Amino acid sequence: MPWSFVWGVVVVYGISQGLGGALSRVGTKYYMKNVQKVQPSEAQFYQGIIYFPWMVKPIWGLLTDVVPIFGYRRHPYFISAGSMGVISMLLLSFHEKLHLAFAVLSLTGGSAGVAVADVTTIDACVEQNSINHPSLESDVQSLCALSSSIGALVGFSIGGIFIHLIGPKVSFF
Repeated sequence: MPWSFVWGVVVVYGISQGLGGALSRVGTKYYMKNVQKVQPSEAQFYQGIIYFPWMVKPIWGLLTDVVPIFGYRRHPYFISAGSMGVISMLLLSFHEKLHLAFAVLSLTGGSAGVAVADVTTIDACVEQNSINHPSLESDVQSLCALSSSIGALVGFSIGGIFIHLIGPKVSFF
């Protein structure tokens, strides 16, 4: 496999999923506590709703493989998911007094955007490289998971400092 591909996987999964996901989780907890003023047990309930798109990730994979949009299987889903995630997080970042229901909906939209984008990118990576290098298919998935885990460790390590410096709302931007 070319080193540019390996480096691309490390950067995308390490930064986008690992670091970004960790900062998002830390930011969400502080946002629920400090901005929305919800109790911890209530915040946990909302966390379950927010991360529901990750629980149904296999359905996103089936959808992208079975239902093409304009003849394409992954590109429209990737673009739609990215747009939905950006709009959701911008709404959350710039709205002063967002109602709790809309905040949860916005956070769920951002989570769904990342989950769908994850499915489309990992499927494309594995598919392309399993054709060219069938013996390395599981290694590519392991590389994605390792990169994401290392990024998450870094994100959780610096998340509290980052939230303290810029606040929980700005961290979504």
